[in-house]
Amino acid sequence: MAHLFGAYFYQDSLELEYQSHAEAVDDYLSGEPVEDVRRAASDITEFLALNPSEDELHEAAALGLSEPPPAGVSLRKWLTDIRGIITHRLLGGTA
Repeated sequence: MAHLFGAYFYQDSLELEYQSHAEAVDDYLSGEPVEDVRRAASDITEFLALNPSEDELHEAAALGLSEPPPAGVSLRKWLTDIRGIITHRLLGGTA
């Protein structure tokens, strides 16, 4: 998870490199080894479980997340969606 956010959602990544959050996730999925992608999904699951309240989640995420979620999407929903995309790609065999 640290690599996903550090390498694909670094400060200003959505202004300098990617047109959208989805483009950054797609780049991650196409450019990283399957084991790393699988580990990221597992890390997101654990991160969400360890931070059950929104306040805890935001406080923990502030330590490593430079780009915020898309406008109008909660951090928990965004992380859950990313995990779902990863899992879907892994099960579909296209990661």
